[in-house]
Amino acid sequence: MSGSITELDSDRFAAVAVEMEKMLVGSILVDCGRCHDAMRLVAGSDFIDADIGAFFDLITSLVSQGKPV
Repeated sequence: MSGSITELDSDRFAAVAVEMEKMLVGSILVDCGRCHDAMRLVAGSDFIDADIGAFFDLITSLVSQGKPV
């Protein structure tokens, strides 16, 4: 079964993706100037973890309105 994705591979991918999502949101909180870059590339609905995606949308909404994060 060379080349096939197993359930274990899928679980690993999801775990790594969630960690990357956390790092993206964390980096925006550290340097809000990066928020516009992220907003051009992803939306909250792109996140595997819906809660992190909702938090990302909240942050981007505040930034878009010129409010502090």
